[in-house]
Amino acid sequence: MKKQLGLATAAATLAAGIAFAPLNGDSAQAATCSTVYWGSSAKTYSPMSTRTVQNLRVGKHTCYDRLVIDLSRGSRNTGYDVRYVSSAVVDPSGQVLRLRGNAVLQVVAKSPAYTNNGTSTFRPANRMEVRNVSGFNNFRQIAYGASFEGQTQFLVGVRSRLPMRVSLLNNTDGGQRLVVDVYNHW
Repeated sequence: MKKQLGLATAAATLAAGIAFAPLNGDSAQAATCSTVYWGSSAKTYSPMSTRTVQNLRVGKHTCYDRLVIDLSRGSRNTGYDVRYVSSAVVDPSGQVLRLRGNAVLQVVAKSPAYTNNGTSTFRPANRMEVRNVSGFNNFRQIAYGASFEGQTQFLVGVRSRLPMRVSLLNNTDGGQRLVVDVYNHW
């Protein structure tokens, strides 16, 4: 009985590792990629902040595609709401955007993209193509939704509804980064 339990545990552990192993089979990379919680359910953190959105950056990594929203210095942590939605609807206008990809990831930073006097702090040259993501594994298109009532919305067309994680990181200058990673596969 003890031997059967040990084999069952080993099989379950192996199965969990394979579920998040990268396609190239590198075991060191598999350990790195699977050490955090990934899932496709909504990730939220509620506080509003007076930090302002300064920039949006993207990166293509071995295990995931990354979106980073750079936020100004401030005294409060920035909240967020990151979730898959059925369509890309701009808040508050209700305009529906057509994005490339088979799923839509809505990323809301609970920080404005404007100062207290209404001056924009983030204004992309092209709202429908905020950053070039051609050649990325998961990202197909990133659109700027709106900044309204202290929240800033981005809509990301992705290859499919894949596992994701969200982090809020502090910069040495007092700013913050809202980081959204979308894993390459299930």
